[in-house]
Amino acid sequence: MTTTGTQPAETIRTPDQRIRVFVSSTLGELAEERRVVRAAIERLHLAPVMFELGARPHPPRELYRAYLRQSHVFLGIYHQRYGWVAPGEAISGLEDEFRLSEGMPRLLYLKRPAAAIEPRLQAMLDAVSAQGSASYRQFTDSTELAALVEDDLAALLSERFMAQSPGAATFSSRELARPVPAPVPLTATVGRDADIAAVAELLGQDVRLVTVTGPGGVGKTRLALEVARAVAGRFADGVAFVPLEDVPGPELVLPALAAALRLPEAGTRPLLDRLVDELTGRQLLVVADNMEHLRAAGPDLTGLLGRCPRLALLVTSRQTLRLRGDHEYPLPPLPVPNDDQVTGDGAVDDVPAVSLFVQRAADVRPGFALTEDNRAAVTAIVRLLDGLPLAIELAAARSRLFPPTALAGRLAQRLDVLAGGAAGDLPARQRTLRATLDWSCQLLTPAEQALFARLSVFAGGATLGAVDAVCGDDTVSDVLDGVSSLLEKNLLFADAADEPRVGMLHVVRAYATDLLNERNEAERLSDRHALFYADLIEPADIIAHNDAPGSWPLLTREADNLLAAARWVATRGDIGVLAALARRLWPWLIYTGRVGELRDVVPAAVDAAADSREEDPGAREQAFLHHLALCYAQTQTGDHAAALASAERALTLAADTVDRETALLAAAVRLLRGALRLSLGETAGVADDLDSALDTARREDNAWLLGHATLHRGVWRALTGNTAGARADLEEAAGVATEMGHDVLLAQAVGHLATLDLLAGDLEESLSRLRSQIEHLRRARNLEGLATALDTTAALASQQQRWETAARAAAAADALRERVGLPARPVTRDLHDAAVDATLQRLGDRAPAIRAAASEADPWVLVDDVLAQLAGAPYASRGH
Repeated sequence: MTTTGTQPAETIRTPDQRIRVFVSSTLGELAEERRVVRAAIERLHLAPVMFELGARPHPPRELYRAYLRQSHVFLGIYHQRYGWVAPGEAISGLEDEFRLSEGMPRLLYLKRPAAAIEPRLQAMLDAVSAQGSASYRQFTDSTELAALVEDDLAALLSERFMAQSPGAATFSSRELARPVPAPVPLTATVGRDADIAAVAELLGQDVRLVTVTGPGGVGKTRLALEVARAVAGRFADGVAFVPLEDVPGPELVLPALAAALRLPEAGTRPLLDRLVDELTGRQLLVVADNMEHLRAAGPDLTGLLGRCPRLALLVTSRQTLRLRGDHEYPLPPLPVPNDDQVTGDGAVDDVPAVSLFVQRAADVRPGFALTEDNRAAVTAIVRLLDGLPLAIELAAARSRLFPPTALAGRLAQRLDVLAGGAAGDLPARQRTLRATLDWSCQLLTPAEQALFARLSVFAGGATLGAVDAVCGDDTVSDVLDGVSSLLEKNLLFADAADEPRVGMLHVVRAYATDLLNERNEAERLSDRHALFYADLIEPADIIAHNDAPGSWPLLTREADNLLAAARWVATRGDIGVLAALARRLWPWLIYTGRVGELRDVVPAAVDAAADSREEDPGAREQAFLHHLALCYAQTQTGDHAAALASAERALTLAADTVDRETALLAAAVRLLRGALRLSLGETAGVADDLDSALDTARREDNAWLLGHATLHRGVWRALTGNTAGARADLEEAAGVATEMGHDVLLAQAVGHLATLDLLAGDLEESLSRLRSQIEHLRRARNLEGLATALDTTAALASQQQRWETAARAAAAADALRERVGLPARPVTRDLHDAAVDATLQRLGDRAPAIRAAASEADPWVLVDDVLAQLAGAPYASRGH
């Protein structure tokens, strides 16, 4: 290899220095596999690092840790044994080695079958799958393993080489936030091996859209989860799970996908285009679960697939989506004993439907097993239920009370009673499931039946406190006992967390919703639900509480219930409750990028309130609150002209109000009106609006209003030449934001101070503040703020005459604003334009290529690299 005088000198290594591959596995169990893996590594002229390759005078734990530190690739082989746990240690050396390999390229291999796999090893592998931190491949013998290892190592080395080649850091290599992982089933999946293999094979044949169809309760979701686990190793960017059962309309499917990908919402640019930007070049499997009520969103999904050639979609639905390119996989019920098997001794024991019943019955009645006495009854039960897994599980739960013979008799009678009661257009199996659920409900006490129906009002589950407050009354006097009974009967599931939550399978919730309507309680319970959640999040009211951001984790946990409550009261036209919900939700919605989820609710409520404003002063006040919420939603998405009109309308509606709360909110509107005028290039009235808001904030001691008023007045003073006043305001805003724990506000204040330092010629202090700003923006994943920070970074690079660095930062800022659909901030717009002009002049013909590469790069990675160059020393990237 030769180098030119302009290239940096490369390290010249001696021929004995090779890539080291650390091999981790249990020793005796996988001795043959270790031998063939060593040979495969050596055939590639790499260096295997293995515990048994030489005796060393060191304790085993110190030895393998030292070996790992000096290795480049981690290769794990697992079968059934978890490995030895040393005295005083909590985990085995096998798991310790895996954990210590964090940050290294990992190649993992599982030997199958593994019928006697030890529980701790299974738990370790499940955790790996759930966290999405690594993927693995399966093998059956040492010959297959050797081929896999050799191919995978060769591919890994090729990828690493190409990643270091010029031009490799393109938009397709930017890092996404880790998608929401697919949940791991808590119980074994029975009788679906062939189905799992068939769907996995479809996804391996260049098929990119597979829909698993079947009646409710047949096990579509479980199958999709198992397929996702089986094929995860084929998708370099992992698996994203998108639950759709609580998504009310097809227009919210893409927002649900964006949420699963943790894509922040901002700007007016179409969400489909933004998703394409994020997913182009990504090798990702998306599992969209329960889409039967959202078929109208099918064209959006096919559009996404058409523009993202490495994306694959696995959908579950009760009916086919009828989409071009879709491969439907009808999932049948579990096989049940046929007539010949029923008459044969023991012939039914291994039939999947029977196995499922036996396993689930043993869960609730330890020691339960199939015997000569109960075999015929169990066979009758699963045949009566047509092999539907959910129906079988619900029936098996009754084994605590009824022996199989009694259970079969009761079920047969109930099915006969309901034979003509179900809708004639429903499939027979769906009528059977409905009968099973109906029968299960009839076994409940009257109080349990009422509680079961009322629990359907919750979306995404609920805490026990919420259940008690919403569902309890004279009919349901002991909510805790009722919940415990429903859990035992498998009509609820529990989510073990710091604060326990209970929820329903979606098909059970749909059935319970029908019962609630039949009881004529849906309206009353939905009202109670909305009032409860409006009161629950009162601490998140930024007007009433300076520490409101501390309540935002609660809003995140209860997001589904809160959004469902807002939609319900909007439908009801309950202006007061919706106003309370909207006011307490919108700062959190903006911070988390979820404004769009209520954007369809607020305008309708505004119109309803405005229509009655002349006759009802209370409605006029509520209309003011809704215009305020609408104004903030429009501001967040970049529609500043519409936002300014909403602000004007809100202030007109509030003109005659005198109470303290409305006065604070009106001050917030004036603050926002001043900021909007500033962004639109208007100067008249800006100072008056900002000074008025700040006076109110100080008088009423409101932290949120004070922080934002000082921030915006600082920007205004900077633009009008009052640098000293601007610094004082921005320092105060930063202090208020720190006390509130508001990362976005703090990042904005620090960023503007960095700009002032730059203009004053203090480049070192400006760079220091930029680093701080980036860290706060990264925590909030705030893209608009990052674009503004890149503007300042470009100007700083120009000051240092680092023209290529300046061009990269400015181009990344432009690309980011195009993605989110937001204009440049006035305070940095001139700096940005000057940096672009200077770089174009200095770089000449090189500029377009430099800007194009920067536009395609991950902006979080790029800004770290640019700041490191400006500092003249490495600046470690944080997690992106």
